[in-house]
Parts: sequence; structure tokens; C-alpha cells
Amino acid sequence: MNKIRILPIAAALTLMVAGAANASDHSLLAAQKGDLVPQTLRAVPTAPVKSLSTTAAPTKPTVDHRPVHVSWKLDASRKLEAAPKPFDRSSREYWQDVSADELHRGLQLRTTTPGALIRLSPVGGDFGRLDPQRMQVTHGGRTLTGAEAMSNSADTAQLRQAGMMVSDGSMVMKLRPDLGTGPVTLKAADAKGRYVVHVFEPKSPLVLHAQTTRDTIASGQSVRLNVHLRDAGANQAMDSVGGFLVAPDGHTRDLRYQRNADGSYSVDVTPDADHATRRGLWELHTFTSATDASGHTVLRDATTAFAVSVTNARLDGRVQVQARGKKGIDLQIGVEAVQASRYAVSGVLYGHAADGSLKPMAYAQSANWLQAGKGSIDLRFDAGALAGSALRPPYELHDLKLVDQAHMGILERRAVALRFSP
Repeated sequence: MNKIRILPIAAALTLMVAGAANASDHSLLAAQKGDLVPQTLRAVPTAPVKSLSTTAAPTKPTVDHRPVHVSWKLDASRKLEAAPKPFDRSSREYWQDVSADELHRGLQLRTTTPGALIRLSPVGGDFGRLDPQRMQVTHGGRTLTGAEAMSNSADTAQLRQAGMMVSDGSMVMKLRPDLGTGPVTLKAADAKGRYVVHVFEPKSPLVLHAQTTRDTIASGQSVRLNVHLRDAGANQAMDSVGGFLVAPDGHTRDLRYQRNADGSYSVDVTPDADHATRRGLWELHTFTSATDASGHTVLRDATTAFAVSVTNARLDGRVQVQARGKKGIDLQIGVEAVQASRYAVSGVLYGHAADGSLKPMAYAQSANWLQAGKGSIDLRFDAGALAGSALRPPYELHDLKLVDQAHMGILERRAVALRFSP
């Protein structure tokens, strides 16, 4: 009887020792330039949840606490970007906020190519559709009615049918190409209130580019905005550059751009701490003026955006690699949190081909509820995601990302995070 009872215990000890032998401790690689790595941690402020009922008590939204793991195989022949490329906002357009009085007197617009599109959108109310027959367009010494000056037009209903979100009373007119280029004076006798006048030149070779150095930063960090005006790919000189930053709560502050040696402009932006805890994107508005080869004034505006995360957690650098044989590979990623929440980690596993090149192998994402303090999330690359792959160790973990799912924020992101051989 004693032997029968001892054998299962001995077998269990053997399995435990074998399992421990397959686990190894590692540390994340040093952060690279361009990685998003928070330096300090702080809790995300929690706003009270408003109830629509006047009698019922407010209820807190529930967040799932159950762990979730997913992984799938990747095409090894595909080239993946380990670091996200910031969005390049290109613009052949500009906007003006004008009053009805300005439209009564005559608003001068700048065009550099034939066939410009002019959109008028009422601000703060529906003042009725502007009648093209009562509008006047003056160009090159000729004065025409709006109907005579345009080759095509669209009203609010037509614009919305085309998928544009426009205010009531909006209209678009396309100037006849044979009118040419240069200053255009627009008069609207029946204008009321205020309007946003949008001029778009779809065929213009002069394009303003506005691009941030990253799409997401941690609270307290800075982002750089680079602005270029290009003609057929070559940088063009700009006479003036201005702009402003708009926080998610509507707070606005002016920006001061610096000219670079290549003719472009840049500005470093650090979001105001008092406004860096609100959800939503931060918008960067840039407006420029230049002169083209014909001596015409070129106006271009561009708007781009970036996100600011309040970093209530970060990767603490600890990684335990567990080879599960035919069941796959587990990476236990250490996380330090100052606030209980549902956190997720994701990454792309790379392996080496027969020729020594590094290729993508599998993607995995795992999420779990963590309390404040030191914890970990098990990033699992299951057998199905690794089956049939000809890629071999040493492996690399790319695009490792930590996300707060409850507060919708990217907290940390590393292009190349780990190298290991299970």
C-alpha cells in the first residue's frame, strides 16, 4: 500500500522538476529610440458616472475580470512594421471663419490652380441655403453670378448623401476651370450669421504635409510636429507658419514654430498637465502662407492629432519564458501597476529561417485584471499558431504593447523587446 501511495508523489515531483527546467528568466531589452516607455506612473482620475434617472443611483460600468488569450499564425513572407508610422496629413486646402458682413462686402479667396472647390458651412445655426443666383464671383476684372461662375454645385442633402458630415445650409460650388487662377472675390448678399469657408484645390501640386514624430505619448512627454510645403516632392519656402493646439476639453494654446535648414518648420509640444487627463485626441492645427512661381499667394491649412495616455502601469522588465513542448510557448510578462484595471499585452513572435533571416511567426494577445502592485500577464503562443512553421530559435518578440483596456490607453510600446531560445 505504501508503494502505491508513494509512486504518484514521486511522479508529480518529477513532472515539477521537468517543468521548472523548461522555464527560464529573462529581462526586456533596453528601450530603443522611438519606443514609448513611461517614466512615472499615476492613476487615471475616475469621473462619476451620470445616471439618466433622477431617482436611481448611478451605476459603475463593469469590466470583465476573466483572463483571455488569443494567438494565430502569421505569413512569414509578409514584412511587418515593428513600430507604428505616424500619420502624414497632406493638405491642398485652407479654411476661413468669416462673418456675414465680410461676405456682404466681398471675401477675397486665393486660388493657384483652375477648378477650385469652395464650400460654405453655417456656424451655430441654419440660416437657409445661399442662392447661387444672388452670389457674385469676381475674378480677373470679370463679375459673374455664382451660377455663372461654377461648373457644378451640391447642397446639404447631396453632400450628406455622398457621406460628408456637414451642417444644415451647407453648399459646395466648383469654379469653372476656364476662369483660371489667382484672387477670387466672393459676395453673398443673403448671408447671415457666421460661416466656415473651405477652399480645396484638388489638382494643385503644392501640398502641405504635417506629421508628428509619434501617434501616442505618455502624460508629461513631448511630441514634435514637422511641417513641409512641397511642390512635386521638393520643399518650398513658406512665408509664414502659425497654429494652435486643442486639448480634448477644448483648451487652446498657440504654437511657435521654428524654421529648419531645409525650409521646413517644427514645433515641440508638451500637453498641459491640467488637460492631459481627459480622454480624446489632441489636435494640432497648422496654417501656412507661401508664394508660388507665378507670384500667387498659396494658403494651406492642415490638422493632425495624437493621443496622450495617463500611464497607470508599465512593463517592469521581467519575463519568464516557459516552453510547453507541443502546447506552445508562454511568455510571462511582468507588469507594475498603480491602479487596479484590466490590462493587455500583445506582441509578434519572430523566428529565423534557414538562411538566417528573421521572419514573423505568430501574433498573440492576452488580457487580465490586475490589482495595484507587481503582477504579470501570460502571453501565450499556442501550438496552433506555431504548428508547421519552419522558423527556428533564437526567437525575438517585436512590437510588445501594454494597454489599459478599461481606460482605452496605450501605456507602453517597444519595437524589439526580447530575444530568447526556449
